[in-house]
Amino acid sequence: MRNTKIALAVLALVASTAAMAEGVTIYGTIDAGYMSSNAAGADNAVRASTNNVGSANNTNFAVKRSNGSVESGLISPNFLGFKASEDLEGGLKADVHVQTAYNAVSGGTFAFTQTDLGLSGDFGTVRIGKTVDPMWAQGIAGFDAAGGSNIGSAVGPTIDMGISAIFPNNGITYLSPNIGGFSAAAQYRNAQKPGSDTATNRDIGNGHSLTANYAMGPVSVGAGMSENKSEAVATTQTAFTGAANIKVKGTFVGAGYDMGVAKINVVYLNSDISGVPTSSSVNVDTSAWGINGSVPMGQVRLVAGYYTGKQKDTNVDSAKASMYHLTGFYDLSKRTSLFANYQNVNNDTRFGADGLMFGLNTGSAVPRATVGGSNAFTVGVRHTF
Repeated sequence: MRNTKIALAVLALVASTAAMAEGVTIYGTIDAGYMSSNAAGADNAVRASTNNVGSANNTNFAVKRSNGSVESGLISPNFLGFKASEDLEGGLKADVHVQTAYNAVSGGTFAFTQTDLGLSGDFGTVRIGKTVDPMWAQGIAGFDAAGGSNIGSAVGPTIDMGISAIFPNNGITYLSPNIGGFSAAAQYRNAQKPGSDTATNRDIGNGHSLTANYAMGPVSVGAGMSENKSEAVATTQTAFTGAANIKVKGTFVGAGYDMGVAKINVVYLNSDISGVPTSSSVNVDTSAWGINGSVPMGQVRLVAGYYTGKQKDTNVDSAKASMYHLTGFYDLSKRTSLFANYQNVNNDTRFGADGLMFGLNTGSAVPRATVGGSNAFTVGVRHTF
């Protein structure tokens, strides 16, 4: 409660100042709706969506097999942000970015997702602070027709496999200019409290990521790599909870083709996790590939995606998982739309105690099965400003 009050006070101060400042942009998203879900397995739990940062991230609650609830952030996290830019002359600009996520149905749980400042010019952009991991923003997200939404998009496997924490702390980020269709991005993350890694304070390790993309006409390709040491990668590997020497190496390769009437993407993801849990050493190698696409039809837009993966570790041999979703949008205006989504997740029973590969990824509270199948249906409304 105290943190929420402090966040509200800071936002009020920033907003009042922004209203009087030149070159300041206030933006945001808000969505809410109803979710009906079912989770298989004997040990069902609700997991706060790792993408919805403003909803008690990484918190578990006991629930029934079936669950119906009013939820916030069903399509994407609800954001309220401020951007400021100052012309320093000579082609140089100073940029500031402050963004917080919040829960629209409870009115609270503010969490800052981006707080960075930097310089930009012909050389590109340099940012310092908490900002989006290029492995996601300038990498995998570019090959996700769902736009990184909570509804069964590529953000689920990205987080669940430990490839990216999406909003890591303590970063120095470089974004290159676009040169003949080629662009690149890199980020270095520095540990603030080495050696204090715990289950509740995991965003403290060194890490880095690098991505490169090339686009020409309707065709785009990209690749990237990342490494996180004791980082806040919200992997589903319970064997690593509280481990002090976790290392996650991630890679991705993506390709997309825009046919005009439809856009199709394919993406391959891989993560290699090693560490020293409390009981024994465990190494986990996980790979997944997916295909997704979108079809615009006037006010209506259809988005679909399918992902399948395989995992090997010290205790499990080739456990498999799959996930698919179908989403429809109906635009009431340029900024307001209705949506409906169905998604299904199935995790191999052999995953056991080492955690799951995929999980339902909608809203602030998500039923998630220990093993077997889970599904969710959501309807709601979304507005951007």
